[in-house]
Amino acid sequence: MKHFIKNLTYFATVCALLLCLFVGTAVAGSSNETLEAEIPVDCIKFSRNRTENYIVKIESTDESYPAPKENKLTIKEDGTGYFVISINEPGNYDYLVYQEAGNDKDTMYDDTVYNVRVFVTQTDEKKLDFNVVATVKATGEKPDRVEFENEDKNKIDGDSDSKTPPVKTGDESNIPAYAVLAGVMVVVFIILLVTRKKDDSDDEDDEK
Repeated sequence: MKHFIKNLTYFATVCALLLCLFVGTAVAGSSNETLEAEIPVDCIKFSRNRTENYIVKIESTDESYPAPKENKLTIKEDGTGYFVISINEPGNYDYLVYQEAGNDKDTMYDDTVYNVRVFVTQTDEKKLDFNVVATVKATGEKPDRVEFENEDKNKIDGDSDSKTPPVKTGDESNIPAYAVLAGVMVVVFIILLVTRKKDDSDDEDDEK
């Protein structure tokens, strides 16, 4: 009986040690706090008498990446919105950010698409930190920020008309020169005609 109790005590001690080890490992593995990473988006004001809104969307390039709390933002012009993503482990996470075009026929919507990478690292204090880098998908350019700028089509057309001089044809531009040349030829012809008549009159007088 004593031998059985001794073995049972030994078994309980081993189980307790294993349980402590398991709990300690779980706590250590979950020591990272959840990070709220933010992707700022700027929307530029364009000349209109009314306030315009931008509709900006985000989507992850991999289903395994943490999903943003919102996949669409409505941002007033000359304003800034933020996509917020909850992340609890280090890694690199890629997203596409772009504007959803509206239905206003007088607006030229900015169709830039950004590849946005969120770099999440772990500090020595087991805390998470992040950095955001944006790249223009079409050109590979790395701007300082994610921004969209719509334009007023009417203003663009007006500027084009004011800057473009009227086109002149070659005939129109040479009409004054032709007129002057014709006038000179007429004058020369009259002078020659008068001179010739005078010479003929002098010859007749000499013959008499």
